[in-house]
Amino acid sequence: MLLLEKLGKICYCYMEDHMCPENCISIWKFCHVVLLHKTKDLAWRFIMSHFEEELSGFIEDDELDVKNETVVYQAVMHWTNYDLQQRRVDFPHVLAKVLTHIRLIRPRLPGAILLAIGGWSGDDPTNGIEAYDYKADRWVNVTNHQERARAYHGSVFLNGFVYCVGGFDGTEHFNSVRRLDLATRTWHEMPPMYHRRCYVSVAVLNGCIYAMGGYNGHIRLNTAEVFDSETNQWSQIPPMNEQRSDANYLHLWRFQWQCLQTAECYNPRTKQWSLIAPMTTRRSGVAVIAYGDYIYAVGGFDGNVRLRSVEAYSPHRNSWRPVASMMDTRSNFGIEVLNGRIFAAGGFNGFSTTYTVEAYDPLMDSWSVVCDMDIFRSALNCCVISGLPNMADYAISRNALPLLDIGMDESDESDVEAI
Repeated sequence: MLLLEKLGKICYCYMEDHMCPENCISIWKFCHVVLLHKTKDLAWRFIMSHFEEELSGFIEDDELDVKNETVVYQAVMHWTNYDLQQRRVDFPHVLAKVLTHIRLIRPRLPGAILLAIGGWSGDDPTNGIEAYDYKADRWVNVTNHQERARAYHGSVFLNGFVYCVGGFDGTEHFNSVRRLDLATRTWHEMPPMYHRRCYVSVAVLNGCIYAMGGYNGHIRLNTAEVFDSETNQWSQIPPMNEQRSDANYLHLWRFQWQCLQTAECYNPRTKQWSLIAPMTTRRSGVAVIAYGDYIYAVGGFDGNVRLRSVEAYSPHRNSWRPVASMMDTRSNFGIEVLNGRIFAAGGFNGFSTTYTVEAYDPLMDSWSVVCDMDIFRSALNCCVISGLPNMADYAISRNALPLLDIGMDESDESDVEAI
């Protein structure tokens, strides 16, 4: 970039001497950004020439993030068949890293974990945090019992930390913000909001946390504010058109009603709120989530009964359409997207709080049962964490899991026999 040709040569020679399996891929990807063609070729040649000796290490690592283990098996088959004469000798050793038996495997560590945080359990708020390991379909309790209980709060994952915003403990309505260090599982106090907010909803956009609406113990709020993680400060943004709480938000789409159908969105560039098409059903205590090209409004309370119904909003068409209903009625529950599915956790079913969980597959337009949480609760909040060096701390121990039968089709088995 500075046209220092001799310095460039020195750097190239240094990388050539110090290239290793731990840095070769990073260097190769870096060269895509700065357009260092010679160094990119160097890294690529290193990857190609050392791939065989590293293959076993890659595929046996529990942190290898694949949606289905058969993908790894098929990769081993393709690698072996590419040069069958040379690689058939290595095949049994490599395959053993994937399968403990031809049909049986243990699930790897997930690349992302769903956290269910706080809520109302029985007659009291809870500080319980459970982590959902979708690869094993198990929940793990990761509660720090020194943390204060809260319900009707918001939570988001940002820059490797979980932020819990506002809430209610049965006595006090919070304007406080607490940050969970996922490496140490310790909580730290952050700058408070301008307003106390329970029934608050929060969203993340461009490294900022938005807190909108809620209830301060006296009135429902139309105020909104934003937290800048770089300056570590809250600032107020223009208020909403109406006082609203017990709604849900995603990014900066804002859905609001006191058993109403209305909806509005906020544009951070113009700093203005504008109405969008109303939903087809009145919903309070609704959960809202964005996935793909749609925004989903799930469950809630219409003023008479708890709902199972779900509708999807298209920003391009500015219209709502019904999709498959949940199996259970629920309001004030946690919602998040994980591994291509929308998860609905806990909530109030019209009679009691629940610990049941279900997941929606948008491609199949259907809901399926997921492993129950250990804690009955409503008014919880969910977020998804990923990219942590200690993901294993939030997943069930792989040694505690039984082997799973992934199955093979006849063509796979014939390939193995042929080799």
